[in-house]
Amino acid sequence: MSSDPSVLPSYVARTEPYRDVDGDGPITRGTKRIVQWLTAVFPLGAGAWTAYTPTVTGLALGTGGTVTGRYSRVGRRVRGRVEIVLGTGFAFSGDLQVTLPVTPAYGYVRADALGRMSTSGSIFELVAAVYSVTTSTPLTVRYAATNQQHTTITGTLPASWSAGGRIVVEFAYEAAAD
Repeated sequence: MSSDPSVLPSYVARTEPYRDVDGDGPITRGTKRIVQWLTAVFPLGAGAWTAYTPTVTGLALGTGGTVTGRYSRVGRRVRGRVEIVLGTGFAFSGDLQVTLPVTPAYGYVRADALGRMSTSGSIFELVAAVYSVTTSTPLTVRYAATNQQHTTITGTLPASWSAGGRIVVEFAYEAAAD
């Protein structure tokens, strides 16, 4: 490549430096393009958290039991968290399911989940997944058994639950539309 500025591309021959986002230092035009591309691909910020009330099926919460949810959205990226606290007299009745706040772009959303037994302090890995592309088809939360099979949670599985026990589900997925 020639060192003659008239032969170099304009962004290489530029004598006035670009300024970074804060305006306190020079950056090259190539760096600016990379920053623009990265910002477009990976939007900055987590987005504001928005509370939502998930519908829970397969579980009667019991007296004093609660379910809370929140999510953030940046573009089509959705992140969220649901926390279930078991009350007195709770009862599991089949697959534990939790609704999503926004319709996913694709089915088979995988989420991370934890179950905490309040009496023993034990923490068990749970598995959460959605098998459809609607907000009305919820995440199904199951126990990740040692044989790699996903098993329905019951009052005694993965261990004996008691009032105050918590199930926390965290998820991230792509929304169907902006």
